[in-house]
Amino acid sequence: MPANTTLAQDQDTLLKLWAAMGGAKQTLTNGSDDVSKWKGIRVSGGRVYSIDWRECKLPLSGVISKEIGNMRELTWLALYGNSLSGEIPKELGNCTKLNICYLHQNKLSGVIPKEIGNCTALTTLRLDSNELSGVLPPTIGNLKNVT
Repeated sequence: MPANTTLAQDQDTLLKLWAAMGGAKQTLTNGSDDVSKWKGIRVSGGRVYSIDWRECKLPLSGVISKEIGNMRELTWLALYGNSLSGEIPKELGNCTKLNICYLHQNKLSGVIPKEIGNCTALTTLRLDSNELSGVLPPTIGNLKNVT
């Protein structure tokens, strides 16, 4: 584990997220304990700020676990072009620094959680090409910077 406690927590969360999405640990870590060398991960200031697991060669086919809500410094999340299923976890709303969120081209279902409205730093939100249902939550109006 990294010496930095918060980076260690991020590392643990990443391993849980990757496993829930059906990824093998070795594929993510490339045999390294250094989180900044892991597949699609960017670190700054001792925290993970970017997860880019889009269009994985072996498409991720599990779910986005509620653990995503532990990634409080996340500004970039790209999971598109996989085969992720299940609902968008309401805990994504804990990622209030998120600027870019690409979840399109998966098999996500259910409704868009109202907690997405907590992500007021969002400038880009892509949820198209999924199996989502229901109406947009009123809290989507909180996303004033989405273009």
